[in-house]
Amino acid sequence: MKNPNYILVTGGEGFVGRSVCSYLLRKKKRVVSIDNLSNSKRKNFHKNISFFKVNIKEKKEIEKIFKQYKFETVIHLAAKIDARESNLKKNKYYLNNFVYGKYLVDISKKYNTKYFLFASSAAVYGSYKSSFKENDKKKPINMYGKYKLLFEKFLSKSKILHANLRFFNICGANTKFKLGQLNNTGVIKKLCNSQFNNKPFYIYGNDFLTKDGYGVRDYLHIDDLNNIIYRSITYLKNKKKNLTINCGSGNGVSIKDLLDHFPKKNLKLRIRNKIDGDPSEVISKIELLKIRLNYKPRYSSIKNILKSSMIWEQFINKNKF
Repeated sequence: MKNPNYILVTGGEGFVGRSVCSYLLRKKKRVVSIDNLSNSKRKNFHKNISFFKVNIKEKKEIEKIFKQYKFETVIHLAAKIDARESNLKKNKYYLNNFVYGKYLVDISKKYNTKYFLFASSAAVYGSYKSSFKENDKKKPINMYGKYKLLFEKFLSKSKILHANLRFFNICGANTKFKLGQLNNTGVIKKLCNSQFNNKPFYIYGNDFLTKDGYGVRDYLHIDDLNNIIYRSITYLKNKKKNLTINCGSGNGVSIKDLLDHFPKKNLKLRIRNKIDGDPSEVISKIELLKIRLNYKPRYSSIKNILKSSMIWEQFINKNKF
């Protein structure tokens, strides 16, 4: 078994995973990444990260990795993330986002892992109001949110020191280290992709109950998320208490706001009917983030998010990622 202690990142080759792994390396941490590469590809990534192509449902293979390394911390990012698909493929999401995660917790406990960080979601809250703090009622409106909440509840009974990190809309790119989103998911990614590929950008609804009629969301830059994750590990180590925290900017931004700030304007905009169940507004309250982790997002201005996303899109189009 290798020593000193390592950090395991599941889903380590995805958008968030690659960025987190790179950030941890810059903090002089030893990192192991696992991913089944179903939604990502390992290309030109950091040579100092030990990588295993494996699915978390493969318990024997996961145990081999735990035997090889002494993991102090597990950061569990691997999941299926399409909320709409989750209602159509309930069993697939139940297995991937709940059952296989339980396997990972059980193995973590067996090999004396101290800290477990879980990538939860704002989807646990639902849509019964516009802004949410951590102790608000949980009323998820899709199976994706329900299984995220179910796993949070499982963790609370698991007796492993843990953090539930409720991601809002993670976006942007770190242009210095060439880290950004590859898959065409999320509003900002689709917006930039439409610009570079001369494709229509679809807006689903302009009749929401908001100031301008467009849906409002909370966007957090990936560099802010890296800081939150790192500080969450430190919190668990120092406070020896479980943590549940919103990972958002605390600011609501409408689709119209995005378009008004977008650096180029020759977009082919298409308005479609809003999707059933889509809330008008979903915004985080981040008072606990400031108190527990002594952190306020630094990189999540819309101007910075859009600028970094556009630079990243230009880079991947040029290099044919």
